[in-house]
Amino acid sequence: MTATDPNRGDPKRFMPRSPRTAIEPDTVEVPTRRSARARHPLVVIGNAIISIFVLLTVLAGFALFVGTQRFEAPGPLPQDRIVNIPHGSGMRDIADVLTREGVIDQPWVFIGGVLVLKAREGLKAGEYEFKAHSSLRDVVATIVEGKVVPHQVSIPEGSDVPADRYATIGRRCPTGDIKAIPAEGSLLPDTYNFTRG
Repeated sequence: MTATDPNRGDPKRFMPRSPRTAIEPDTVEVPTRRSARARHPLVVIGNAIISIFVLLTVLAGFALFVGTQRFEAPGPLPQDRIVNIPHGSGMRDIADVLTREGVIDQPWVFIGGVLVLKAREGLKAGEYEFKAHSSLRDVVATIVEGKVVPHQVSIPEGSDVPADRYATIGRRCPTGDIKAIPAEGSLLPDTYNFTRG
């Protein structure tokens, strides 16, 4: 080498013996062993529990989001309809009646909404009018608020029509037999409001 050789004073630079030697490393690092604590059964079980909890939280959030969207969406009812919910009906019975009448098309979303709103005890029997395309929220609110369909019977002044004929007037809502005809003058001329049942 000459005095002007750039590699002369640099001990790190050397000329390989062959091209193969140039691409092969001189030493290979030994991979480090995993910590014994990382493989401990309690750590593995803890990681699994945390992973399952995170997954369930994400799924619950997604289900709540989709359920809320469906709960607020317009319903399938094409036109206003009156539906009678019988006494003693439970939450699932009410969902079945509403599904059969075409008011709702997703009974499980209805049941889930009732449970989330804590309205299970507030569901009341009665005759309800549901507007066309009522959302599930509107349906639940109508039943919980007890907005039953009102009916009327008017008794005109001076009327001598027997009381049993009033059972067939109007929408034919009164049910049952009249056991005794009220005495004349005991029914005052007025409009009487009543609900089915």
